[in-house]
Amino acid sequence: MAAWRRCESKIFTEFKRRFPADTIEFDQRLLGKLSGARRQVDILVKAQAAGCELIGVFDCKLFRRRVDVKAVDSMVGFMQDVGATFGGIVSTREFSKAAKKRAAAAGIDLRIIPFDSPATVVEHFVPSLDFSDPRNSGYIAVI
Repeated sequence: MAAWRRCESKIFTEFKRRFPADTIEFDQRLLGKLSGARRQVDILVKAQAAGCELIGVFDCKLFRRRVDVKAVDSMVGFMQDVGATFGGIVSTREFSKAAKKRAAAAGIDLRIIPFDSPATVVEHFVPSLDFSDPRNSGYIAVI
């Protein structure tokens, strides 16, 4: 198994372990509401809050170089297309200044997470699944 696939799989397994009440799926395809195309997501989270289903998407980047603005643009467009209410980018590398600025303008929460362990990654994203946590305010709301 490729290193990037192992990384995604370990993060998925940790999400499942930490949030057994939520639906968490690995390597899924969602129909884009705007594009009409089937879109791939590394980790899909379906959670309930206040009687509404919330959709979360997480993209794992195992890059050799820092993440540039193009990756953030891609995530912003992806989230809008599939109707995701929260999400994030997991990266083993830094984000460029332009990527950080673009994310801030879109309201997306970028987290640079050293891949020490799957538990470390999931701990950084706990706010995305705990809607009472004020750290959640950084996620794009597209509903």
